Amino acid sequence: MKKIILGIIFTFFFSSISYAGACLTTITTATTTLLTCGTGDILNISSSGSIIRNAVKAVDATNTAGASSTTIINEGVLSSTGDTVNMKQATGINKITNSGTIDTAMNSDDTKGVAIKVDETDGTVIENTGSITGGKYAIVAYEADNFTLTNSGTVKSNANATAAIYIREGANGTITNTGTLTSVRHGIRVGSGAGQYNNLTVINSGLIAGTTHESRNSIYISDDNNVTSGFNLITKGEGRYDGKITLSDQNGTTGVTFFDFTLDCSISRDQDIEIRQKQNVRVINNLCGNDTYEILDSSKNPDPDNSETIGYLRIYGEDLDIDSHNKKFRSEIFFAKLNNIFSATQDNKEKSTYYSRQKRDDIYKNNENGILGFFENKNELGFLKDSFISYSDQRASFNNTEYSGSKNLAIGIRKQIKTKKFNTSIVPVLGLAQNQIVDVETETNQRIEKDFSSQFAGVNAYISRKINYNDESNLTVEVNGTYGIHKFPKYLSNFTDGDLSVDDAIDQVLGAGFNVKYSKNNKGFILEPYAGLSVNNTLSNDVEIIADGESKEAGHVMNGVLAKKVGFNLTKNTENFSFAINFNHQDQDGLIENTANISLSKKIQKISKLQKEREREIPELEKLFDQLQLAKENERLAEIAGKTAEENKIMKELIIKLLKENQKLKTENLLFNNQ
Repeated sequence: MKKIILGIIFTFFFSSISYAGACLTTITTATTTLLTCGTGDILNISSSGSIIRNAVKAVDATNTAGASSTTIINEGVLSSTGDTVNMKQATGINKITNSGTIDTAMNSDDTKGVAIKVDETDGTVIENTGSITGGKYAIVAYEADNFTLTNSGTVKSNANATAAIYIREGANGTITNTGTLTSVRHGIRVGSGAGQYNNLTVINSGLIAGTTHESRNSIYISDDNNVTSGFNLITKGEGRYDGKITLSDQNGTTGVTFFDFTLDCSISRDQDIEIRQKQNVRVINNLCGNDTYEILDSSKNPDPDNSETIGYLRIYGEDLDIDSHNKKFRSEIFFAKLNNIFSATQDNKEKSTYYSRQKRDDIYKNNENGILGFFENKNELGFLKDSFISYSDQRASFNNTEYSGSKNLAIGIRKQIKTKKFNTSIVPVLGLAQNQIVDVETETNQRIEKDFSSQFAGVNAYISRKINYNDESNLTVEVNGTYGIHKFPKYLSNFTDGDLSVDDAIDQVLGAGFNVKYSKNNKGFILEPYAGLSVNNTLSNDVEIIADGESKEAGHVMNGVLAKKVGFNLTKNTENFSFAINFNHQDQDGLIENTANISLSKKIQKISKLQKEREREIPELEKLFDQLQLAKENERLAEIAGKTAEENKIMKELIIKLLKENQKLKTENLLFNNQ
């Protein structure tokens, strides 16, 4: 009886004790043996070790086998036909760390099999820096509360109807991805008809993708009459999504449960994320700097009330934040430069100076100073007839501290044809510009200056007809058109947060319109008020920009805009003096431009030449002048001759005195010698 009692006691206390299994080992070579894990086993597969089985399972950590608190560390290869690592109903803290390969490559059908299966096992932790590949699923978690996956490697599945990660029936899971989670259909699938998985957090700074399936999803949350709640997607850094995000329809008996999309301050990528059932999205905006977001409908139009079921979440979060105003507005700035040149040629004056000021509210101010002069029409310079040269300094300052400036030298020619009814003019021009561009990284306010040269050309043509009312007043109707082309080189700006590359481009502008001008002559002053309309357009493609490796486009803003202008000319003409003042005010789709032009006529410059020509027209004055000059010269010569005769007389007297003195000395010497 004592033995029986002792046996019962021994069985009661010790029969439930689990012992270490075959997984308490280190694998350094290739094996095909299935390892079954027990309590507290630590399995190490070195980089030279492998378990490759042409059968289901390579490592089995199940409750029926006594598995508890199992640790699997793989640096080598684990491969089978399916459920390569099987963890079911295991208790304690179970952990899988993979820096090698876990796959189902031994399955002849590569669309079947699961690489890691976690079934009814709570608190499982998977850390992957290597490769996990399944045919049907890479990782499955069934009824697995507190499931944690941290991936910086690759997790992949191959089958059309599957997912890289499939989790269902549980709660409080966390997936942190800095690597890639990809599948043919779903990157991550959450929940199913068998049950929902609540309170799942996905933290993504890598890639989550559904690759080729026609209904591919980066993230798919099943509906199936089981409402999944508490889903929070946190996007960080370079986190991106290839394929739409499909959320479950929350309009069930349990009411609406929102899905949280958290946008982290660290986001450094621009992207559009397509979302199904987006009316259930609640955006948590933790963006910083100039980063922002926008909710769009299915046509990518703004949907501020988020009423559309299908649409997009657009994130403006690139690390290199460039507004590129100096690219978007450079066509209309170039167009203003051309118009200033052409306006200065229309006053028929030898020299013109002008000042132009443009202002687009809250975006930029553009100032330009210039001078234009025609070459003198001499016979020996006949090829320069009606030719001109101009120089201008243009400076555009933007509200975000960007800058676009240029010093411009241009030559051109003006040809006019006048008939009894019409006056026609054509003005082609060629120019060189020395450009200074300042690009700004708006988040850090870093400024980079670039200098380069560019080339431009343009042509202006107009035809006008004058209607005379009387000798002092008339009305002129003018139709005009302007075409310009500007060639920009490629340049690179190196910011701390990344590089900005702006591609070479050829910008083209085209404008056409009409003016109506009234002219009134009052005592030599001619006042000409005018008004007009024109349609201005950019013919250029968008400017190609690569900001920190991301391709962007800067679209020109001057697309078929209507320009309205008013102004006046004031001219004064006299025999020797002529000038003109022009003032122009223009409103081009919110771009306000004021231009003042002062022109001087040739008559001022010819006053001295005219005086000389008049003197040459009186030959008597010239003859009289010559005679007077000859008489003065003769008088001067006679005076010189008189002075010469007087000097000769004095010289003769001196010579005689010298001869006498010499004779005296000879006589004294003779007497001295005789003694």
